[in-house]
Amino acid sequence: MAVRALVAAGLGVRVLPGLALVAHHDPRVWVDRLPGHRRRVLAATYGKPPAPLPVREFQAALLDTLTEPAWP
Repeated sequence: MAVRALVAAGLGVRVLPGLALVAHHDPRVWVDRLPGHRRRVLAATYGKPPAPLPVREFQAALLDTLTEPAWP
């Protein structure tokens, strides 16, 4: 949010991951998707399957976040 506040104050331009854009929307800041750029996200777990319930819940929440658009 600090970086976005600096951008909103007119103190620069920044490239941020989509997840950083979900937390706070400032009407003074606009977002342009960079064409052709994608981010790969991996989740590493431990032990043999099935993973413990908290791990499965985290993976589900992560997947939900990654499949939702980061901005309107």
